[in-house]
Order: sequence, then structure tokens, then C-alpha cells
Amino acid sequence: MISIIDVIIFLWFVRTIKFVLFWIYLWQLKEYHIGRFIDHFRTHKGRKLFLNLLLAVKIMLLPLLLLRAGFAWILLLIYLYESLLFGFGIFKNSVKKPRFTFKTALLSLL
Repeated sequence: MISIIDVIIFLWFVRTIKFVLFWIYLWQLKEYHIGRFIDHFRTHKGRKLFLNLLLAVKIMLLPLLLLRAGFAWILLLIYLYESLLFGFGIFKNSVKKPRFTFKTALLSLL
């Protein structure tokens, strides 16, 4: 029998694939230069990566999830939303993904 935790883990995995692809894409875009990568976070777009409502809600839900299983449904909905966005992005071919090189393959494995 599939539990809610199993579904959450699967959706977390799908969401994590999207984020790993994006971070490797960004690292590749900044030409693997740490200064350019850090400078990106001084821009409005860079700050939005860390200062967004969805991330704040997930951080607040984590201790609540550990205390009470009823909050698992909220986390499930959030991960479902993010996974659906990723699926629509794949369908519309708008997912930011790195070009395949030896470095990106090595980073993906790590």
C-alpha cells in the first residue's frame, strides 16, 4: 500500500531533479566562475531564489510535519504543485537545463 509519505518522497524527488538541473544550468551559465555565480545573487532574480514565499512555507511546515502528520497533506500539495509546474515546463519546453558536457554530467552525478 502506498502511503502519503511515499507520495511526498516521490514528488520531492521530481522537484529535486528540477532544482538540480536549474542549479547546474546556472553554474554553467556563469561559466563555472565563482565570482559571477555569487554576483548573480546580488540581483533581483538571484535574491528571489532564496527569498520566496513557497520556500518560507516549506521551512515553517517542516517542524510542524515532525510534530503532527496532518501537516503532511499541505506538504504533499506544495510538492504536487511544484512537480506539476515542472511537468508543464517540460511539455512547453521551458525548463532550464544545462547543455550536456563532461562537467555537467560529473556535477549531476555528485
